[in-house]
Amino acid sequence: YELLNEPVDWEQIPNAPRQWWPTVVNILHTIRTIDATANIIFEPGPGGMFTSGYLMPLPDTNVIYSFHFYNP
Repeated sequence: YELLNEPVDWEQIPNAPRQWWPTVVNILHTIRTIDATANIIFEPGPGGMFTSGYLMPLPDTNVIYSFHFYNP
């Protein structure tokens, strides 16, 4: 499952990364009630990959961490 590709709501910056992580944890727990082994693809919210506080590991072992990189 990919939870959301490029989770950006520019009007919520700088709060979006703080709101996205707890939302992902809730979604993750919901998915695990019906599918215990599938991989989960997680991307941090806007600016999240540059702010270490929002790169905490998710409470699961089957997570693929993803990001977007637009500049060489």
